Parts: sequence; C-alpha cells; structure tokens
Amino acid sequence: MYLIIAEKRTAGEKVASCIKGEHFKAETGYLKSENYFVTWCAGHLYELFNLEEYREDYDPEQKYRWTMEGLPFVPKDRRFRYRKKNSAKNPSMNKTVNQQVKVIKALANDNKVTAIYHCGDSDREGEVIVRNVLQALLKSQKPIYRIWLNSYTSQAVMDALQAKEPDSNYDGWFRSGRARAYEDWLLGINGTRYLSLKTGTLLPWGRCKYIIVKAIVDREREIRNFVPVEYYAVCSEVETKGYPIALTSKQTYAKDELQNAQKLAAQYNKAGAIVTSIDTKAGTISAGKLFSTTALQAFISKHYKEIDPKDAEAALEELYQAGYTTYPRTNSQFLTQNDMADVDRTIAALKKAGYTNIANKPGEKSVYDDSKVDGHSALMPTYHLPEIGKLTSVQKAVYEAIRNRFLAVFCTEKCIADKTTILIQCSDEEFKLNGSIVRQKGWLQYEPYGQKDKVVPPLQKGDSVNVDFQPVLKETTPPQRFTVESFGNWCQAPWRKEEDSQGEYSDEDWARILHEATICTDATRTPTITECRNNGYIKLVKSTYRAEEKGEQFIDACAKLGLEFSVKEIMELSSQLFDIRKGTATIDDCLDMCQERLEAMFANKDVQIQSMRPDYVVGACPVCGTPVKEWKENFSCGTKGCLYLKKENPFLAALGCKKKTLTAKDVANLCSGKSISLKGCISKKTGKTYDAKLRFDVSGGHPEFKLDFPSKRKK
Repeated sequence: MYLIIAEKRTAGEKVASCIKGEHFKAETGYLKSENYFVTWCAGHLYELFNLEEYREDYDPEQKYRWTMEGLPFVPKDRRFRYRKKNSAKNPSMNKTVNQQVKVIKALANDNKVTAIYHCGDSDREGEVIVRNVLQALLKSQKPIYRIWLNSYTSQAVMDALQAKEPDSNYDGWFRSGRARAYEDWLLGINGTRYLSLKTGTLLPWGRCKYIIVKAIVDREREIRNFVPVEYYAVCSEVETKGYPIALTSKQTYAKDELQNAQKLAAQYNKAGAIVTSIDTKAGTISAGKLFSTTALQAFISKHYKEIDPKDAEAALEELYQAGYTTYPRTNSQFLTQNDMADVDRTIAALKKAGYTNIANKPGEKSVYDDSKVDGHSALMPTYHLPEIGKLTSVQKAVYEAIRNRFLAVFCTEKCIADKTTILIQCSDEEFKLNGSIVRQKGWLQYEPYGQKDKVVPPLQKGDSVNVDFQPVLKETTPPQRFTVESFGNWCQAPWRKEEDSQGEYSDEDWARILHEATICTDATRTPTITECRNNGYIKLVKSTYRAEEKGEQFIDACAKLGLEFSVKEIMELSSQLFDIRKGTATIDDCLDMCQERLEAMFANKDVQIQSMRPDYVVGACPVCGTPVKEWKENFSCGTKGCLYLKKENPFLAALGCKKKTLTAKDVANLCSGKSISLKGCISKKTGKTYDAKLRFDVSGGHPEFKLDFPSKRKK
C-alpha cells in the first residue's frame, strides 16, 4: 500500500479521483483503495509555539498579558518549537486537526504502507505543511517521495506518480519555508507586540504589511500635499475636412508669461499648418503574454472592477482544485519545454469544443523560455474544460480570462493593423497624429480587450490644416492613486520607474523577479494586502487603494519606534529565502539578519509616543454623566464605584436567558433609560421559563439592574 498525503481534503479527494484503475472508499479522515490510502492535512496541523509557551512556568490555562519585558524575544539557541495547532476560537477546527493527526499517524506507521507520497501544494509552504506532520508523526523509516503537481487532471496526476522523486530533492524548499516561518515569527511577533504596547491598541505589524501600507500612505500624502502649478499651454482644436484636429505645442509657459504664450499662438496662426508626411504601414500586433498570478489580478481588476482581488484569488484556487486551470501561484508568464505536451492536450480539447485557428508554437521565445520559469509556469487552462454555466460569476470571469489569453497566444492568424502617422508642420514645430485600423482580427477574435481602432482624419500630403492656437490655462496634476493593477506591478518590480511599469520586463527584470526580489510573492501578495485592509490600514475603492487614518497613524508610529523597512531591505530578505532554497544561504544566515533587524527595531525602546487607543463611546453614564466607553471585555464610565459592566455578564448568566452577552447597543439603550428584552429566563424555584425587560435603576446612586415582567408567563 502507498500513502498519499495532500494539503487539504479537497486536494486529497481530487487526487484520488484522478488515479486510474483505483476505486476508493471513504473512511473517517481518509480514502482507501486496493493499492492506496489518500489522506490530508487541514492546512497547518503543526505551528510554532506562541511566545509565552517558551516560559519555564507556562500554564496553558492562564491568560498572559503582553508586556515589554523580555522584548525582543528570540528562542534560546534559536531552537524554534512546534506543537499541534490549537485555536480557542475555533473548536471545530481543533476537532478536525485532532482527527487528522490521529489518522495520519496511524496510516504513516501502518506496516502495510511501504512508501509515502508527499502531495502538499507545489510550493515551499506546501512542502513545510506535510513535512512538519511527517517529522512529528512518522516513527519508522520509510521512503518518502514528492509528488509535484501543476494541475489536477488524470494525466497530470498519473504523470506525477510516475515521475516521483525522493522528497529529499526538495530539502531546499523545506529549508526556505522554515526560514520564512522563523523570520515571520521573529519580526512579526516582536514587532506587533512592541508597536501595540507602545500605542495602546492592537496594531498587527509585519515587514511586508509595513511596506505595503507605507507605499499607499506616502502616495496619499503626496496627493494631499500636492500644490498645483498653473501654466499656459498653446493649443488649437478646429475642424479640417469635417474632422476635429487637436494640436498642442510642446512649449509651455508659466502663469506670468501669458504675453509670451500669446505671441507664440499668434506666430503659429500666422504661419498656418501643412501636412508634410503621411506614412501608412501594415504592422503585426502581438497578443499579450500568458498570465502570471499578478498579471491576472491586474487584468481582472481592470476589466471587472466589481470583483474584489481576494475573490478573484479564491476563484483561481477553486478552478485549480477542480482541475480546470494549472497551479494558481506563479510569478512567470512563460512556459517550459516540458509544458508542450500539456499545451497540445489543451489545444486538442479546445478544438473539440469548437475553437479554431489555434496550434502549438514550439520554439516561440515569447511563449517558451525555460530561463524565465522557476518552480511554476504561466497560468493556462487544462484539457479538462468546465461547463461555463455551472461556474460562479467570478469563476467564469477568471477562467475566461485565462482561456482567452491562451487562445490569443496560440492563435495561428496574425492580428494585422494599418498604422498611420501624419506629420504636420506649423512654423518651426512639428506635430504628429497617430492612428491604427485593424485589418485582420487574428487573436482579437478571442481577446477583444486588446486593441481599439483609432481613426485619423482623411488628410493628404500638402493639405492645409486649419488652426486657431490660443493660450489655455492649465495646472499640473498630482500623482495618481495606486490601482490594483499599478500596485501589483510595483510590488512585483519595485525597482522600476513608475513610467516603465507597463512595459515589457527585460531579462534582468525577470532574473530579479524569479529571484523573489519582490514585495511578497505571488502566493502571499493578495492575502497580505487583504490583511492590511482588514486591519483598517488601507481600503479599496473601485479598484483604487486609499490610506485610512489608522494606516497613517500606523506608519507614523513605526517611524518613531524604528519599525521601518526600506524597499531594498524587504527585497534583500525575500531574495535570501530564494538563496536558502538554492543552497547558497542557510537558515542561520536568515536568523542572523533577523536579529540584526530586531536590534535596530528596538533601539528606540524607551521612546514614548501618543496613545492610539480608540475611544468607543456608547453613551453617557446615567449617574455621573461621564462617557461610557467600550473596552475589550467590559463597558465603563471610568468613575470609581460607578458604572462597570462585563460583556460576558454574570447577571445574565444567573438568569439562564438566551442572551449571554451585553452589546454596545444594549448598553446605549440602558444608559438612555430604555430597557432591553430578555427571553427564555429560567426560574430557579420552578424551572419554568419566562421573559423579562432589563433596565437600569439609579436610585441607589449607581446603576443597578432591575427586571420588569410582562403579565404572562410561559412554561
């Protein structure tokens, strides 16, 4: 028997369904056939200790308050410890974790199992998730093989089983994943506690969170502080042969140079304008490249503004799990020579579905380039085509974007357009009009977003062009806010100038991208940005990122406390993880750099900054009139001996009513003299249930609970 361990249940079930000749039966926590056991983790079954768990006197039943004492904390001898995942907030997940730990332990050590196939997701996190489990649970020596899947199709799974490699071949991925976990723990836990304790409120911090929020905050402040400068442009827009022709001089003038602008306008109007050249050439327009994860997000946000990036990411994962698209987290827009057979199968399936004029393009450098792929190739559809009508609207948009780009890239018909350039001479300045008319659609039949006609006026060489140049008062404009597209481009290549962000990547650019010298990886970028949104640091408005007030306070506090990272430092840390994977750096190198950063971060440990603790006022105390504020576990007016109410209220618990917790709305009503309804209270004497109204009685000099009863009682 062979044991296959997947990262999650859906992945395990999909793998089992793709193994030819096997009939699986469902058992608790695993599937069984004649030759295979297939089981799964539930994401991370093992996780790093919390900081308090390293204490010698640690008591799991005790709640520990965060303090500055002992910060920054680094485990003794840098020995990080793992434990079974346990969440007080998610008992159902704990049940699943406990179940799968027992199942995997039993199956892995079953004498019938002669080999184990590691089938975690094909990335460093997937490598770590399954390896952590095997290191904790496997008690005997058995061969462990890695199954590296690029898609969930029968062909891909069977090919991967045949091509299995010793899991030790992926030690670099494991070391890199462990290093990233240690790095996130050291910097994230220390940074979050330091920042939160100093500001008086919980502010999750991480190196990538910081740089993402800072970029958006900096842009927001540039816009806010921008002072427009008025200037004069010299422009003409009048008709010639019934077509409006707009001409704008390259020469501009300061606001106090109106006379000079008028002089130039008069000079141009007197000289007149004439067409000196018309050049029309038939040119080929190339399709866009296949999508990386970042490029797909940019495309979706641009053409489907109603789709949130996190929903697009979830849909991409769902399509992959269903076997419709290839691995969803890739930083490349190219394929390798090994992908050619998969491309052939997908093209055959698309032809069978009715798509025409498509064929593989072996040797096409813009499509196949092994040097621009590290780990995973570009996104593409598999030969397993979905029923479009059964997809959700978001899945449909994502799938069709990937499929249509694939069709466009492998379309055999060229997209040909007549490109026209008209040169117009006016005095000593030359003006240029450009136009393009598509004569043969080619790949545009599959991806219509790619090109729009731009018609030029029907002018001939030697024609006079009507002009009426006038000074036009304009003003400079502030920089644009980041869109999902432009911010994704910046994160992927933060060293590039913004004006170059839409251009083709050079070979050097690709080398840096594949070396992970980026802000987050394609796998972590959207989740990290989503966390920043959930933390209240930034927001997304119609595909445009904006800074929140809390985000600006977060950045200011980081600056005062030394919790700053430059783009260069972020890229160096990310690149180091790549080096660890390749064997040119070690985990100790990573931890050395982290400890240096921690020392710098805590150099300003004694600095005092203004509290950011929010004041959540829910009402006024009916006795002293002081604002009643909501805290983590209670409501209080702050006056000693006056109003103090626990959210998990013992008075409600004693009544046995359905309501167990006081909300801000409840306390607001009580403070304003209103009552709140309590249903299903239980009489201690009779055991019968009844309803009541709860209100404040302040006759005794402080608020006390009083019950009013309706006339009818219920059994």
